[in-house]
Amino acid sequence: MSEFLLFALSWLIRLFLWPWRFIKRNSYFNSSQKVKEILLIYMAEGLGDCIMLSGALPAIRARFSDAKISLLIFSRFEEYFKGNSSIDRLIVYPDYLYAREGLFKFILFSRHINRQCKPDVVLDLLANKNIKPAVLSLFIKSRITIGFGHLLKNIFYDVYVRINWDKHFFEVIFDALETLDISRRAPEYWIPHIVPESDIAEIKHSTNKTIIISPGGKNNLLCLGKQDLWSFDEYPELVKSLVEAGYKIVLVGAEYDKDIVWDNINNDNVVNLIGKTSLNQIFNLVKNKADLVVCNNSGLLHVAVACGKPTVSYAGPLENIVRFGPYPNQGQHRVLQPSRDRRISCQDFLALIEERFN
Repeated sequence: MSEFLLFALSWLIRLFLWPWRFIKRNSYFNSSQKVKEILLIYMAEGLGDCIMLSGALPAIRARFSDAKISLLIFSRFEEYFKGNSSIDRLIVYPDYLYAREGLFKFILFSRHINRQCKPDVVLDLLANKNIKPAVLSLFIKSRITIGFGHLLKNIFYDVYVRINWDKHFFEVIFDALETLDISRRAPEYWIPHIVPESDIAEIKHSTNKTIIISPGGKNNLLCLGKQDLWSFDEYPELVKSLVEAGYKIVLVGAEYDKDIVWDNINNDNVVNLIGKTSLNQIFNLVKNKADLVVCNNSGLLHVAVACGKPTVSYAGPLENIVRFGPYPNQGQHRVLQPSRDRRISCQDFLALIEERFN
C-alpha cells in the first residue's frame, strides 16, 4: 500500500473516530480528577534510547509525585531500570515474542497489562514509525492516550504529537511530556546500583590512562557486508597503537563482538572483557575505571554520557548525530563521521585521544 493511500486511510478513520476522541480528550483536560496512575510504553531497541528516557523520568515523577508510574519495556532492559526510584512498577515483554509473534500476540499482552495496572494516562514516548505500541494503547483501559503520530499511528491516540526529526531524541521526549504540563529540564540519567568492586577485580590498578573500547553494537550485525559501515573497522589496529603509546585498554561488548580479530593485540595492558560483563558491571567500569571511552554510536556512548566520562566515538556516514548523538555535548564528546569525500582513519582517532589527554 502506497504512502498516499495510508495517509488517506488514516484521515478517513480519524474523521470517523473524531467525535469520540474529541469528547474523551476534552473530558480529560477539563477534569479536576487527580491522576492516580500513569503507564509509560517504551519499546526501544537500544540501551542508548533507554538511557535517554531515564533522563526524563525525574521530570515525570516531579510532576506526578503522588501517582503510581508503570513502565512497559523489553525484557532485556529490566536490569537497567530495576531500582529506579522514578518507576513504581516495571512491566516487561519478551523480546523474541515481539519480533517473532507479531502484532496479534502483542495486543493480547494488553490483558496482562490491564490486570497489572489501571492507568489514567498512557504515554507512548518512543518517537518512531512503529505502529505496534500505538495499536496496543487502544486496548489498555485508560482515560487518555498520548503518543507520537505518524500516518496510521495518529488514529490510535487521543492526543498525538508530531515527530520532529531535526531535534535530539531527548528533546523530542519533552514534546510529548509538555501535553501534561511537564516543563523541559536538563537530563538526570539513571545509573544502576554499582556492583561490588570485586566483580571487576580483573582490572588491576594502573597508573596508565585507561581507555574503555567497545568495537560493536547491534547495528554492526545489521550493516554486516554493506559499504556504509556503521562500525569503525580498524579497531584492532587502533588498540595496538594505543597500547604502544602506553595506554591501558579494556575491551567490552556483546558475545557477537568476539568475532572481531584481536589476535595481534595480546598484551598485559589489554583486558578483554567482551561477552563477560553484565550491564551493571559496564556502568561500574565506565564510572570507576575509565579516563576515556572510545566506541561507536552505541549504548556504551550513552553510558559514558550518563557517567560524565569523555568520549571519542565513530558514527556511520548515514547516522543522524543531531538526533542520536551524545546529549548534552559540552565539548567533552567528540564524534568522527566519514563523508563521501573523507574516510576516518586510526590517525583521526589517535589525534582526538591525544588532544583529550594533553
